[in-house]
Amino acid sequence: MKTVIALLLLLAVAGCGKQAGSVNAGATNTSGSSTESATVTERVRSMTAGKTAAKTITVPASGLIADALAGYAGPLDRAARQRFFKFADHTAMLISANNEAALVADSATLARPIQFALTPFNGWEVSHMRDGAKAQAVYASTLAAAGAYANNVMTDLASKLSADVMKNPDEARKSIVAAYEKLPVDVLKAEWIKALKTAHSARKSIDLSGSGNIHFTADTSDFVGDGKGITLVKGGQTLFGDGYLNGQKIAFALESTLASDIGKTQKIEDRSGTSQGNATDAGVKVGQ
Repeated sequence: MKTVIALLLLLAVAGCGKQAGSVNAGATNTSGSSTESATVTERVRSMTAGKTAAKTITVPASGLIADALAGYAGPLDRAARQRFFKFADHTAMLISANNEAALVADSATLARPIQFALTPFNGWEVSHMRDGAKAQAVYASTLAAAGAYANNVMTDLASKLSADVMKNPDEARKSIVAAYEKLPVDVLKAEWIKALKTAHSARKSIDLSGSGNIHFTADTSDFVGDGKGITLVKGGQTLFGDGYLNGQKIAFALESTLASDIGKTQKIEDRSGTSQGNATDAGVKVGQ
């Protein structure tokens, strides 16, 4: 009886071995090579699976928008700043005369308030402050209007582009300019007029204590002008400036060069022809 059982066991083991490794006659088994190829692919996938987050980097929207509009409108040099103040004074005059509809401006001119709001300040500008309290109030009103206008326009641009993943900063700037140019000039003019009208009508308190920064309040809003540009705080919350747009830090997503290279590597490895099972050079699959 024991001999019969032993023979049956030997036959069973022999049968399993034959089935697992059986191939057609004349075929050279390349099971090891195929397994190695599969292992390489799995390693690449394992490496890239943990790098999904590296495919994009986030960049503050405010900085890219500022750069894009600066390139679009040109540098805000001394002459451009003077033209901007003349434009603001002209707008205020039309508002006083209830003739806002007569304001003539193009998209480049209406980008200047945004540039001005993001320009670093090194204290009060003497040329705008030496002519008394009225001139000081006008200057503060222009700053407040620029900050409020920049906040509204930049938030609108950021909301339209924040869902996109852009290739690089240069492509992002092109997208920003394209989105800005799609904004109707009449809409931009209306936003600028509203911001300046609100700023001029607000009750202002100007801080001339010599802190080194521009500081004033307009109704319930607090404005600071320093190396980061204009910051607008209301109710203890930063609404604009220091990277904030309408109270939020909005970022744009850009592709990473490193992540793009990894993606190409994964595609190459996936095209290596690796398949389930072990191939032989006779075209027969074994182990199925």
